[in-house]
Amino acid sequence: MTQENSLREYIDNLSKYALNISIIYTEDELLAREQVEKLLLRFFSDVRVASDGDEALALYKKRKSDLVITDIVMPNMDGLELCTAIREIDSEQKIIVISAHGDYDKLISMIDIGIDKFLLKPVDNKQFMRKLYEVSREIYERKQNIILYKKLEENLASMQNIIELMNDALVIVESGMIVMANKSFLTLAKVTSLEELLQKSERIDYLFMPVKGYLSHCSNEELVGICKNNETVRVVINGVGGVKILLVGCGKLNAKSYILTFVDVTTMEKEILVSRQKLQINPITHIFNKTALIDKFKEKITTDDLVLILVSFDQFSQLVKLYGREIAMNAERLFVDSTKDILDTNSFGNKVYFANYDKNAFVLICDKKSERLLSSAIFDKEIILANVNIKTQGEQLIKFKPLVKTLDFSKGSPIKESLEVIDREFASINPT
Repeated sequence: MTQENSLREYIDNLSKYALNISIIYTEDELLAREQVEKLLLRFFSDVRVASDGDEALALYKKRKSDLVITDIVMPNMDGLELCTAIREIDSEQKIIVISAHGDYDKLISMIDIGIDKFLLKPVDNKQFMRKLYEVSREIYERKQNIILYKKLEENLASMQNIIELMNDALVIVESGMIVMANKSFLTLAKVTSLEELLQKSERIDYLFMPVKGYLSHCSNEELVGICKNNETVRVVINGVGGVKILLVGCGKLNAKSYILTFVDVTTMEKEILVSRQKLQINPITHIFNKTALIDKFKEKITTDDLVLILVSFDQFSQLVKLYGREIAMNAERLFVDSTKDILDTNSFGNKVYFANYDKNAFVLICDKKSERLLSSAIFDKEIILANVNIKTQGEQLIKFKPLVKTLDFSKGSPIKESLEVIDREFASINPT
């Protein structure tokens, strides 16, 4: 399945996996709940619905479901609280979250607790069917793998034959030594036999690429120990078909033997990355928002001295009262475009990080050399908007004067105190 598939193809393929999958669907709006419930019952035989988080959690505690679909904003218990409670019960529960465009803070919290499937309102039918298909296929394949795992435990004598049937890459480690690897793992390692694998290295980590945030260097015994105590061990390898991100799991076979599974989560990781990027963009100015700026500040202040250029418009609140919020937003957009032109014209490239800190508040992170040119260019830049007066039908030229202030931060400056300084300085630049 690809993004180019038609709605009919998603419907047809969903039918292959949905029958034995159970769902809890939570939505506080009656009409929307009834419509989606009717759609779900076309494919899934076990669908329970709830009008808020409290009701959904009670249903889940009574009997877990394969998939939970929930809105974010609900009475009594909202979607974030519901997902957090469910994650405490089952950290691997599949959840699809439906959110409005304004739910940015809660969506970030959702990602932090491991939710990776999102749909934005108004929900597009094709995208909804696509998500249902993808999650149902994952659930179906996981159930199939569970069945095979049980067979593996029941019949160790036929272990090699069984693990060869599994889609995931598998390795059996006994007393720190690789004693068995299935075909999927050998393909991943670009070898044809266990003997060839061991000739290259007796350590599994020789496959792992050194990437920040991912496990890369450990002995086989250390890898088993880490995976036993951590449900989110991820590694990066350069396998067949290019770079892949794998989720590593561990199961105990006996006192000395463990089975390690390597599940390809490359697509899921990309979806999470895209979701994070969307959540870090201001919907009005379409540049990075405060959340993204704080993340970048935390990253750069650990290694470099930084200069922050703070920009605000003079008498902005008065202009809003006189001409309306739309004119003010147009001024912000025009300022962003003109600043981008300055950055492009002077070829700053990655030397400057530009973000929308808040309403009428912009920040550029740069070095001292860049600051001299930037602050001068922005301070001298007057924003002029043409506005048609409804009463006179004449054109008015509205001028917005940027107010600029620079702040210096030394390498290693404490984050909390630094952000407090930024807030205070913005207030002093333009208190109105």
